[in-house]
Amino acid sequence: MAYLQDVVQKRVGTPVSVSAGAELSAQLFQQIGRFTAMHKQTFESSMNEFDAHSGKTTSPEERKSMRNFILDTDSYYLDVPRHACLEVFGSIETVAEHLLNMRWVVGKSREQHLVTSDCPVSRITDPATHSPFRGDGGFKNKTVRIGLPLSSEHMLEMTWGGEERHRVVDIPKEMAREMNRLRAVKAERFVFAGCRDHGIEKLCRKWLSVDTGPRIQTNHKSAEIRVKR
Repeated sequence: MAYLQDVVQKRVGTPVSVSAGAELSAQLFQQIGRFTAMHKQTFESSMNEFDAHSGKTTSPEERKSMRNFILDTDSYYLDVPRHACLEVFGSIETVAEHLLNMRWVVGKSREQHLVTSDCPVSRITDPATHSPFRGDGGFKNKTVRIGLPLSSEHMLEMTWGGEERHRVVDIPKEMAREMNRLRAVKAERFVFAGCRDHGIEKLCRKWLSVDTGPRIQTNHKSAEIRVKR
């Protein structure tokens, strides 16, 4: 278990994961402020606490202006440093336990060269299982599939389902291509391949220059979040 926790710590701490963690922290901060401002009584109570703590008195006009500002997510953006994600990694031990209990299968791609990236670990779930309030359930989602390239031919996949366990299975060519696409889409800056391949070069040109948008999605409109390197 200790070894697995160490592996998860290193893999989860990739650039994209760190940025996503910082973005999540900013989203939580923003949503707390938004929900507070939506309810006038809650907002007034919060402002009273602020006045008592600061020793100042905010006027009704100042409170109204502040409340409108918080609710108008087009009027501001949030700068968040990457180290804001550090608290998110406190759950590494729980994540490692989930991974240890999943089914581990090694796939071999015989017809398609596999790539890796500066964010090699992928996690996908069935969109039909996503909740507008709780998200996709993280690693507890029974449809989750965790992928990690091991070599140019082999891929480790962890799932909650399936009959295969501790064995090597063939990866169909189209599925291998989809795995490569996922690596390119989720990469921060770099995709790595063990050979020159026109298809892989085309894939990288298509996705590495594309801004795929925020990593954390919500059902509520939020202000722009800029994660500072």
